[in-house]
Amino acid sequence: MKSFWRSYYSNPWLIAVTFALPLVLSLVIWWIFSSSVVRELPLDVVDLDQSSLSRMIIRDYDATPTLSVRTIQPNVTIANRALKEGDNYGYIVIPHDFERNVMLGKSPQISGFYNGQFILIAKQINSALMQTDMTIQAKLATIKALSTKQSTWTQAINSAVPIKVQVTALFNI
Repeated sequence: MKSFWRSYYSNPWLIAVTFALPLVLSLVIWWIFSSSVVRELPLDVVDLDQSSLSRMIIRDYDATPTLSVRTIQPNVTIANRALKEGDNYGYIVIPHDFERNVMLGKSPQISGFYNGQFILIAKQINSALMQTDMTIQAKLATIKALSTKQSTWTQAINSAVPIKVQVTALFNI
């Protein structure tokens, strides 16, 4: 047994593997997962409408803690190329005549595309897009209800958002 301990203490590689390596690996793993919540994911926007409503929507997307509007691209081809090159994690397309269709009572579609290879990032982008879209719809419904002048501010908000939901991002507990 003495020969085992003597050979063990005389070999610095065994001591490093036994004590130093687990400590270093533990610190590296802790550092990787220390942020615990994904924030400021770069996202491009293709604004084909160029209206005040589309600019408001872009500001709403940029205001989320999860998303960060990187650039406003002139067309889908450039945004898709940036996605494939890894410059962004996704892009949103606001179609032509978006504001006009909203004012006419139609339901225009904002399309969102994201890289599904990164599962956590894709889930976070999807959640942020859905949450922002619900907020935008509530704003538009409130404005519509107030424009009829048959409801108060509180009634307009309650009719636009009948159920209040609180979504809170948590870290690993």
